[in-house]
Amino acid sequence: PVYECGTRTGVANLLVGCDVWITADAVEVGRVSGASDHQGVNVTPAYGLGQSVVAWASLCNDPSPPSTTHVSQAGPSPLPAPGFLPVYAGAQQATVTNVVNGARLTLSRNGIFQYAFSSWGYQHLVSLNPPFTAGETLSATQQLCPGDPPSGDGTVTVLPCSALPAPGVDPVQAGDTAVHLTSFV
Repeated sequence: PVYECGTRTGVANLLVGCDVWITADAVEVGRVSGASDHQGVNVTPAYGLGQSVVAWASLCNDPSPPSTTHVSQAGPSPLPAPGFLPVYAGAQQATVTNVVNGARLTLSRNGIFQYAFSSWGYQHLVSLNPPFTAGETLSATQQLCPGDPPSGDGTVTVLPCSALPAPGVDPVQAGDTAVHLTSFV
């Protein structure tokens, strides 16, 4: 869904390299040239309540049909706290989950602000340096409208390498020339 005060929207099913843009009530509010197949598009100004939002794309001046129209709605209240997939010592990336489309996500490491960015929802892979050490804490909040309170903190504690789970593997058959991993960190 597209939410009031949202400042970023994800557009999927794109041809790599296309131009993609978003309109709200027929006025362009964001554009990316050279898009990937799933592209986040920053939106300025933020969506108002009840706007008709449409995504458009074009490659080599050949436009695609417009997306389905989405009407911007009030965001969930209260906003859910972001979550995290498990994080292990030595890693430099963390996956933040449970993110609302268009929200501004703020990330802290051991209580120290790292950065904030607009989200296109669901989850994000964020990179931090230096590598994590066991026992560190990552936290995140999200906020839609500037006057509204942010969500509660979502937190995760960095686990030691000894906590890494074994990877999952598809059954191996005689004569196989490859091993297929089904789960891994």
